[in-house]
Amino acid sequence: MPSPGSSGKLSVTTPYGTTTSAADFFAVPTGYNAADVQFAGRMAIDGAPLVATTSAAGKTALVLFDGTAGQVGLALEMTSLSMSGGTVTVFGPDGSQLAASSIGSPSTGIPRLARTGTYTVVIAPGTSGSATVHLGTVDLKTGALTIGTIVANQDGSWTIPVSYTVTNAGSVAAQPGWYDVGYLSADGTLSNDDQSSGVLGYQGDALAAGGTYKVSSSLRTSTTTAPGAYTFFAQADGHNVGTTGGTNTDNGSLVETGETNNVGAASVTLH
Repeated sequence: MPSPGSSGKLSVTTPYGTTTSAADFFAVPTGYNAADVQFAGRMAIDGAPLVATTSAAGKTALVLFDGTAGQVGLALEMTSLSMSGGTVTVFGPDGSQLAASSIGSPSTGIPRLARTGTYTVVIAPGTSGSATVHLGTVDLKTGALTIGTIVANQDGSWTIPVSYTVTNAGSVAAQPGWYDVGYLSADGTLSNDDQSSGVLGYQGDALAAGGTYKVSSSLRTSTTTAPGAYTFFAQADGHNVGTTGGTNTDNGSLVETGETNNVGAASVTLH
């Protein structure tokens, strides 16, 4: 049966076998009042959306979904909003809070799931209204990387023009914002000893499922970069250069179903 304080289907085991309820048991997470719950439902990852409705400020909606330990890249998207204000909060099977955002945000990213079980979403709007709720995935995919005419500078550095596209191959919007970062590699493998050539761009807007953006930028190598053959990598959602720093192999700000397809590569020769 569910852990104490968690929602899900109830199961009972006796010496004669185990039976599981067809209907869900809805447990209201700590901090919320059961009397205020006006909607309760269940959804599946990339399943049909559902419409949650509340009739007044202070009323809440509960939505359940089943998750598996180790799942990554999940995000909750709310569209067709007639409610406003308030919060969306995701709780784990043990009742712990995993993620939260404001109603009206493009999506609510959910960290890697630590447990297999039933997860609870609490929608607590500041007004009455409804919202279409969809649980899906985020997955940035970098398209073909094109290198322009490389310029040798007098100080010993090189300027490398690059262009590429990035598509959200997931099923829900990617929550802003993230940095795209360029790297120069001598061995053809993206690693922490590669030269970070700086920020290619900052994405401050949400990227809808199926949405695409194009980056055209020129990056300058260090003045001590030796001539020779290299691989240039462009990583969508690279390490968070603008705030926390990080290493070249960081997965960036977004939790995604696949991190390896974020990187585009092209051969360059500096001479």
